[in-house]
Amino acid sequence: MEVKVRNLGDRPEVVIVHVAGEVDSSSAEQFREKLVSLISEPVRHVIVNLEDLTYINSSGLGALVAGYKRVRVLDGTLRICQVRGSIGEVMRLIRLDKIIEIYDTEEAALASL
Repeated sequence: MEVKVRNLGDRPEVVIVHVAGEVDSSSAEQFREKLVSLISEPVRHVIVNLEDLTYINSSGLGALVAGYKRVRVLDGTLRICQVRGSIGEVMRLIRLDKIIEIYDTEEAALASL
């Protein structure tokens, strides 16, 4: 798993988190800690780009929910974008898309804020 964080200079309240590789039992806690630690003033809005994610298990999905819960404390938002095939199907199956908004593109996710 690789996690890259991009700050937007003109929007300090927003970060984009790009996740690549696999988020499984051995990396989910690291992902959760990284995601949750990013969320503090002024950062209240997080976009998680999953374009290069190849696998995520229930622990990884739990990390996304932990991030969502953290932004809600700050009255912020967490958006997911560029979800690939079967990962998106699993998210819809467990109804994660009813809790966390999922967008086709990073630009669409940014425009929603």
